[in-house]
Amino acid sequence: MKDIKPRFNYFKSPDFDNDRGRHILFYCEWGDPKNTNIVICVHGLSRNSRDFDYLAGELADKYRVICIDVVGRGKSEWLGDKSMYDYETYVADVIKLFDHLGISRINWVGTSMGGIIGMIVASRYPHIITKLVLNDIGPLIPGSAIERILSYVGSSYQFHNKIDAERALRTRLATFGINKEEHWKHLVKYSIIKKLNGKYIFTYDPEIVPTPKLVSKLKGIFTKIIPGEKKSGFPDVNLYDIWNKITCPILTLRGEKSDVLTEEVVEQMKTSKPNIEIVEFEGVGHAPMLMEEDQISVVKNWLLKKPLPKI
Repeated sequence: MKDIKPRFNYFKSPDFDNDRGRHILFYCEWGDPKNTNIVICVHGLSRNSRDFDYLAGELADKYRVICIDVVGRGKSEWLGDKSMYDYETYVADVIKLFDHLGISRINWVGTSMGGIIGMIVASRYPHIITKLVLNDIGPLIPGSAIERILSYVGSSYQFHNKIDAERALRTRLATFGINKEEHWKHLVKYSIIKKLNGKYIFTYDPEIVPTPKLVSKLKGIFTKIIPGEKKSGFPDVNLYDIWNKITCPILTLRGEKSDVLTEEVVEQMKTSKPNIEIVEFEGVGHAPMLMEEDQISVVKNWLLKKPLPKI
């Protein structure tokens, strides 16, 4: 990772018309703050902005990079009203942040949940997103994959010592293709905190996924049941209504072993968008961490309109 230091900022979200209230967001900035070539990085469901430190460090010479802690994660505020943990809040937050920073055009890099937020923004505000990078996420998410993720994200973990917390984190991120101990140490540093009672927890509110309401939230105005889909178990989530409205160029990254972005969905994405490129990383599941040099170079080269390396 390049020896470039980020700048740390907080943003107090203004009152929204839909009574979503005020809350504080944390974000990291890299590169020249006057640079109008901007990349926004948004993390996955239970992750945080520091996942992008390696990528941001490599992009900072060409771009102003802004990495956001979605509300309830990292150093952003945990919400008192847990029902506000939904995509309406997340989208409203980034739009208000853009207004606050005077940003009108950006490139978006989104991992998993961050990719869904990016798809919604691109479909609703086509004038904002110039290029969209979707990291291991697409317009159809298998219910079995969602159920697997929720089996650990929605649990309230507390550990008596950091060793146990680190062991649990490594188990949780085993599919992410993390090979270097340097990367593991970085993730541990920014994924685990010590509470006042001496216990260790992960850096997110476990109630970001209040499971009794999650299905209806995920469907909401964003999704619909697929005709003929399974009636039992966790339903697949269909985002094709959003996907079909996206017009900007798209780079989709996929982990070869991903259960969230399947090969079948990738083929549908290829045929439905003339301005899409797909890159698959061998030996990785959900989701590539964008810390390895080969993964970073794919994103950087695509943003800079350079040929993508063969992987």
